[in-house]
Order: sequence, then structure tokens, then C-alpha cells
Amino acid sequence: MKLRLATLLLLFALALPAFGQGCSMCATSAEGANQKGQLALSHAVIVLMIPTLGLIAGFAGITVYLKDSHERDDEASYLPEDEEL
Repeated sequence: MKLRLATLLLLFALALPAFGQGCSMCATSAEGANQKGQLALSHAVIVLMIPTLGLIAGFAGITVYLKDSHERDDEASYLPEDEEL
């Protein structure tokens, strides 16, 4: 478990410079655009964020639902057979 965590942290640490470079290039490009272009980029960021947040919320909802259903199944298995809910 510790080896997996260390490997994952190392991979993220190695990828950090690449993330910083992309952000710098995007900021330079956005600063060079005219006012209309900057407004279009702002709208594009919001439009691209909506499906991403929807997917994240969907996965979180499915995870919570499945976790709760497994917990209910586990609780039901501990009840004596002569008792009903």
C-alpha cells in the first residue's frame, strides 16, 4: 500500500512542471487576445466546466448510492431470521 502511494505521489510530482507550462501558455494567449476574444474564452471555460462538474457529481452520487445500498445489505444480513424489518 505504501509503495503504491509513493509511486502515485512520484508520478504526480513529475507531472507538475507540465501543468505549469500549459497554464502559462494559455494565460499568454488569453492576454494577447482582444476584449471580445477574452470574453469568448471566459464563456468557453464555463461551458467546458458544466459537463465536467456533471460527471463528477454523477460519479459521486452513484458512489454514495452504492455505498448506502451495500451498508443496508450488510445490516440486513445481521438481523436474526425470525425478525423482519
